[in-house]
Amino acid sequence: MKELYFLRCRECGKKFANAPQSYCEECFSPLEVSYDYEALAHVAHRGALAHRAFNMWRYAELLPLRRFHSYRSHRGHAAGQVP
Repeated sequence: MKELYFLRCRECGKKFANAPQSYCEECFSPLEVSYDYEALAHVAHRGALAHRAFNMWRYAELLPLRRFHSYRSHRGHAAGQVP
């Protein structure tokens, strides 16, 4: 599966893999999540999002979490708990 997101430096634009990292090793600027919108369009559908509960897992496909790509794995768990 192609990665749906990656980290990008705000200052120099260098790309990093999705990993627990918060700053650029080159210029020490903060990193932000960048999405591959074409790939994301095949995974996240507006209709599916509209019928989910109003909590953070509603947008599970958009969260930069490597392990979880499916809302189903979060059903029944409180926000912040890992199944």
